[in-house]
Amino acid sequence: MSNTKKNNTLWSSIGSLLFVVSIAISIYLGRIQSNLVQIHDFVYKKDADEIVDLFRKNYYWLTANPKTSPETFVRTRAVTEDPSTTEKLTVKVLRENDKFAGFIAYYKKSFYLGYVLYLGVYEEFRGRGYGERLIRFAIEDLKKMNAKKIKLITRVKNNAARSLYKKVGFKQTAIDDIKNIAEDNMHVYFEIDVN
Repeated sequence: MSNTKKNNTLWSSIGSLLFVVSIAISIYLGRIQSNLVQIHDFVYKKDADEIVDLFRKNYYWLTANPKTSPETFVRTRAVTEDPSTTEKLTVKVLRENDKFAGFIAYYKKSFYLGYVLYLGVYEEFRGRGYGERLIRFAIEDLKKMNAKKIKLITRVKNNAARSLYKKVGFKQTAIDDIKNIAEDNMHVYFEIDVN
């Protein structure tokens, strides 16, 4: 074999080896990254203050009910002020490198109906797909609870949330009547079938 062919073969082998190594590194780093961002069960002592802080900073976007108390929500995990709904909410938190980034709260409203009540991500963690990860997690969890349909509500002006919900498959079903409600208080209603 000539020196030229040997050199070409050597460089071809080196190139193939580098390609395989780069794929292995990408897979390894992807696994590390996925381990750094995880969704966990809500733990009051670890998560309550963060959820209350995030809720307060985003109160307008998270609820239209002026009676909603973030402190009461995290303490009771109640769907409403009615004590019979205490501990009905499932609350999950998303952490990046063990730092609180966001949360989602959802529940079974009836035998086949699930409902997403709150979804919030700290501003500095937005744009990383964490809201999508949380909503997809809730959809799958509600499916495991035998929900066939999931509903949620957001403000008409919350374009980022509306876009997210459409992206994961929710369909807009209604919008508040503009004649009777100020635009700032208008809501849009979404649902998704999860059969």
